[in-house]
Amino acid sequence: MASIIDIKEECALHVRDFEFTYKGAAAPSLKKVTMPIAKHSITALIGPSGCGKTTLLRSFNRMHDLYPGNTYAGEIEFEGRNILTPKEDLIHLRTKIGMIFQKPTAFPSRKSAQRCRDLERGKRSSQARRKRSIRRTAATSVYRSRHCRRARSTAF
Repeated sequence: MASIIDIKEECALHVRDFEFTYKGAAAPSLKKVTMPIAKHSITALIGPSGCGKTTLLRSFNRMHDLYPGNTYAGEIEFEGRNILTPKEDLIHLRTKIGMIFQKPTAFPSRKSAQRCRDLERGKRSSQARRKRSIRRTAATSVYRSRHCRRARSTAF
């Protein structure tokens, strides 16, 4: 097993003295993180809940920028440039560094049965409300066909 010191391959990302502070926090959540991430390899971030694993991962594609007031310090080098500079093209960066979330579902806080009941209720609502509901949940028909017992296709 390779440690950070053993990486001799080309780096995909190189984090140097990285610090991240959430808006309103007195101290940084991540302090002086330095680590290379080798290209074409698997890297695991392992630690207890709340230690900053997800915070670091979200920093790699600057997802924290969606919430004003968070601050970065240090350097994250990707493709030969520091991605923490204000001039970084975030759309281009996010096409290169993506995120896969732990629970990639359309309704992460609800159970399948409740979602199906909601969809059934939607059938009885007005045409305009149904259309709005469908637009909000782009995967409604796919979800219904995969998870609901009485799946029906309905033209709206």
